[in-house]
Amino acid sequence: ILMKRRREEDENEMQDQSMMLNSNCSRAYSSNHIGSKRNRVGVIDTMVNLRIVDAIHRSSLSLSYCKLEHVPLDISKVPHVTHCDLSGNPIQIIPECLSNMCALISLDLSYTKIEHIPPHIQNLVNLEVLLVHHSSLREICYDISMLKNLKTVDFSDNYLEQFPLELALIPNITHINVSNNQIDWIPPDIAGLSDLAFLNVKGNNNILIPPQIREMASTSRTTILFGRK
Repeated sequence: ILMKRRREEDENEMQDQSMMLNSNCSRAYSSNHIGSKRNRVGVIDTMVNLRIVDAIHRSSLSLSYCKLEHVPLDISKVPHVTHCDLSGNPIQIIPECLSNMCALISLDLSYTKIEHIPPHIQNLVNLEVLLVHHSSLREICYDISMLKNLKTVDFSDNYLEQFPLELALIPNITHINVSNNQIDWIPPDIAGLSDLAFLNVKGNNNILIPPQIREMASTSRTTILFGRK
């Protein structure tokens, strides 16, 4: 009975926090009127700060489609967060303050303007899911190979000209999506990933598929999608 009562109290507290957050956002929005550009920026900053403060009591943080041009430095105040969504923002770089969130399991940077994955990504040692699709990605650093817990990567619909060979050094990876890029070759080393269950290279026109990869496709071990868009 006591445990049930405590669970109910915790649920009520979370509901109250959510209602307070929405109320504060509404007041911030109305008080700034949506007037000048300065007021609109002020509203966005206020809402972002409120979301970060709210995440102190949660395991996830969503700042998607907040019109952010930079990842806010205050994000370092929630290092315990395991799921972070920054998708839909015109962010161009991944700052070091984000790489300090070592508890992250999933990170969504899709629909941004990010052009490369920086070396300090290696600090996210617990990361399992990395999504950077529909962005401006052109380069993947070697240091991504240090993410030994990484299982799913989605770099589809970008501007990659080379298949990220570093992914072949991540033993636990199971899903790779690099479709709709400008890749012309798949390294045979990918065939050595024993846990790989899904590989999507579709939409990379005139891509060369080595025999080792075709052999993977002929077995039930790995689903491989290739061909034109």
